[in-house]
Formats: sequence, structure tokens, C-alpha cells
Amino acid sequence: MDYKIGDVVKSTAGHDKGIYYVVVGIDGEFVLAANGKTRAVDSPKRKKSKHIAFAGSIGLEKANELGNRTGTFSAAAGTGDNELRKLLKALGYNNSKIMIER
Repeated sequence: MDYKIGDVVKSTAGHDKGIYYVVVGIDGEFVLAANGKTRAVDSPKRKKSKHIAFAGSIGLEKANELGNRTGTFSAAAGTGDNELRKLLKALGYNNSKIMIER
């Protein structure tokens, strides 16, 4: 499947199996995915397309903001990760059980 920026995907393989991400970029056969908690918008996870499954979309307006890094996703705003977590939770893709190890 061809993914685009703003698609919500679920990891189907790897140590992060079951985690929801938002596609923030495309790199050949890989997608760059972030969830705002374990993976920031500025340092997304590289996942092979075959290791994820389409789950939904965040909407065209928010996808454009994310792709262009404008609005709430701009570097100047500094709220991109928080906004991404809120979007995922509002759409029903709750990653609240993810533990962050430091």
C-alpha cells in the first residue's frame, strides 16, 4: 500500500508491535512515523511498509500542517509532539500504555 503523510498506521512487527503512529514522511520503501511519545515528530521511526498496517487518517488540514511543518507542527510553536498525541487519542488510537524508559 502507498502511504501518505497524515495516515495513521499500526506497527505489525518488531518490538513496537501494536503501537499507533502517524506517517510524517516517506523515504523510498520506508515510512517515517512518529507518535509524539516514544518517537518525536523531528526524529521519526523508519519502518518498512510491509511492517505496518493502515488504520486511518488525521485529516487533510492537519496532514498539510504536518507535512509543511506549519501551524501547531512548526518548530517555532514547539507543540508538535503534544498535538500529535492529542490527535491520536481523539481519534481513538490510544498509546497510553507505552512505557518510556530513560
